Amino acid sequence: MKEYFHQESDYIDQANYQAFNEMMVNYDFMPEGIQDEKEFNFALNYLLGLSLRAPNFILLYEYTLGMLNRLKVTQEIDELKNNLEQRKITACEFVAQKDDIFRKNVVWGFHENRPLIRGLMRKADKLWEAGQIKEAHDLFSNIYKTNKNDNVGARYSMKATAEGISFVEFEERFTYHDEHGSYYKTDQIISWFEKK
Repeated sequence: MKEYFHQESDYIDQANYQAFNEMMVNYDFMPEGIQDEKEFNFALNYLLGLSLRAPNFILLYEYTLGMLNRLKVTQEIDELKNNLEQRKITACEFVAQKDDIFRKNVVWGFHENRPLIRGLMRKADKLWEAGQIKEAHDLFSNIYKTNKNDNVGARYSMKATAEGISFVEFEERFTYHDEHGSYYKTDQIISWFEKK
């Protein structure tokens, strides 16, 4: 299987790509860590504007969503996050189709591939949450085929959707959450996964 390496610069014109990198290097590629409020808002507005000029440039959505997660939760912020997440998913689907990634080995070790895979996983999770289990299963299966090392855990979701387990049931049985994120209950999920 041919190895895939996501070329970010294929999805943004050169002038915007250069300006983006020049700005991000000023923040060590962690704009969510900007402490000065005025500078934070400037960078956020720049990224929001860039998302309109380069809608299939996936990386900018990760930075923008990371910045929005630092802001106080309001209805406006929630709506903006939902809009950006959906636009990121749309961009990931576009790139996946254009680059025919489901016939390739999408190596997780290449950091440039990670936003694409995370976006596709989010799409599969949303399908699963909405009760579209077959569609979710198909997408999880395609994601798994691109990287058998499966750093994102698609194999668990693939098996669960094959068994008709709902998203809510899976979350309750096999995950836990804390202030840092969501994690697998390792012993339980491995024991279940290894059962034939």
